[in-house]
Amino acid sequence: MKKSIFAKVLVSILTLALMAVLMAACNREEETTPVTPDPPAGNQQEEAPPVETNDDEDDDEDVEEDEPALAPLRLSIAAPYGVHDHDNHPIRMEIVERLEAYTNTEIEWMWIGDGYWDQLALWILSDDVPTIMVIGHRDPNFMQAVEEGGFWDLTDYLDRFENLAYVHPVARENASINGRLFGVPRSRAVGRNGFGIRQDWLDNLGLNVPTTINELRDVLWAFTFMDPDGDGLDNTFGMGIAMHAGPWDMMQMWFGAPNGWGFRDGELVPAHMTEEYDEALRWFRGLYAEGLVNPNFHELGNQYWDDLLRGVAGFTGDVVDRHRRNYEHLYNEMGMAGTWTIIPYVVGDHGARTLPTAGFNNTLVVSAGRNGAQTHDEFLRVMQFLNDINDTYVWNLFERGIYEQEWEFRDGYWHAFTDDERTERGTDLGNFRIGFNQIMPFYSSPAQYEGRIPGRPPHNDIRVLESEIQPYIEQFAVVNYGASFVSPTQVEHGPALNAMIADMRIDFIRGVIDDTTKHEIRQQWLRSGGQDIIDEVNELYRASQ
Repeated sequence: MKKSIFAKVLVSILTLALMAVLMAACNREEETTPVTPDPPAGNQQEEAPPVETNDDEDDDEDVEEDEPALAPLRLSIAAPYGVHDHDNHPIRMEIVERLEAYTNTEIEWMWIGDGYWDQLALWILSDDVPTIMVIGHRDPNFMQAVEEGGFWDLTDYLDRFENLAYVHPVARENASINGRLFGVPRSRAVGRNGFGIRQDWLDNLGLNVPTTINELRDVLWAFTFMDPDGDGLDNTFGMGIAMHAGPWDMMQMWFGAPNGWGFRDGELVPAHMTEEYDEALRWFRGLYAEGLVNPNFHELGNQYWDDLLRGVAGFTGDVVDRHRRNYEHLYNEMGMAGTWTIIPYVVGDHGARTLPTAGFNNTLVVSAGRNGAQTHDEFLRVMQFLNDINDTYVWNLFERGIYEQEWEFRDGYWHAFTDDERTERGTDLGNFRIGFNQIMPFYSSPAQYEGRIPGRPPHNDIRVLESEIQPYIEQFAVVNYGASFVSPTQVEHGPALNAMIADMRIDFIRGVIDDTTKHEIRQQWLRSGGQDIIDEVNELYRASQ
């Protein structure tokens, strides 16, 4: 096979990115203290320069006085996984004092621990909601409170703030409720889904990394029938898949299928009602018919998936860290080098398209109740706080801790003291920053990102590739345009209707049903509530415009 132009471009991009990481690492080794960890005086605007006056003006003219400084904003914040065990410890107290000074706040912390998610319902039902709290955006009690005006609508405000403006479009869409955003999404990697392929098998067979759908099909055939592991046995499969449906969802993107919901003729339609979805199914069915996929994929438990990938399968789709873990397992446990590599996608007629993750995990909501922001001005100050905790200074404080008490620079990088090192230095043991990361959205502007105290870069090639390929994948993420809309019929009958379509796909891939039966199942889905879901989602979409 001849390597395509796209392959050369991709290799160049990843090579340059790797060189940049390595050069940055070399430069950092020459530094001793790349970032000052000392606290700033406060997150205040710089004083304006003195105004020049005209000596000829009347000395009795009124002089405008400076506006008085704002009093600290009083907040109550509730989040899971934190504890009150260290509230009176000097390190914990210093972290809180620095945060409050930087953000001009006085904060009441409400750490609940394991019972947090049960406590949420009690707070909401009693209208005793903290100013800011972490919540799942589809929590039924929360959604009811949203309808009753219990929480602020943030949709039109994120872009007013330096850091919050960088909330990813995918996360915004997925974290919304019927087109409106009632919480700041807590960031997770959008470009986490990618494809793993056995590089050593490619090398053994003299093949290049596939970059197109047709090239991939040829590689899968070779992996199945040309003894890529060289053991003389007919015991390999081109693609390894378990019961997890993710690989099929990821590969559908190549054929132009929507991510969940897409637009056709101005209307939102579910992916399985599109011709592009059918085109993908036909391709999958062909792979299965040729024996290029393990035949038991539909009944193979996900707990056995890694065993398949570490033994007899040469390609799959999943989160990129799975491919990295399998590489490291084969290297560390079996001494096999250069096994798995990671690729972002292959292309068909629709160009580069990738399936994103949801892009977030829970949201930070702002209460409009008695403990929340009572006025628009108070609301804006709370939003400013949520913005400011993404600043360089607070990120370093929460993620790195107190300099020379919890960490130090080593070769220009952050080094957290081990328990033994703390004991030698006379520093108390304990995680004094526990819980603080739960209130961080983890979105920062490039300017704020620049000053973060650096951790050591990835220490091997596969980890470098993993770290560099995720932002590359993210560029081609396909948004689920129906993700935010809550169809009542979907809530009531969704599990059964979803199972109907999932079974249809598996049975069609395996050749159990034909096109006629597939069409009949779709019609049954529509009659059983699917058409109501489509109508409700489109009505909600139109109402949100």
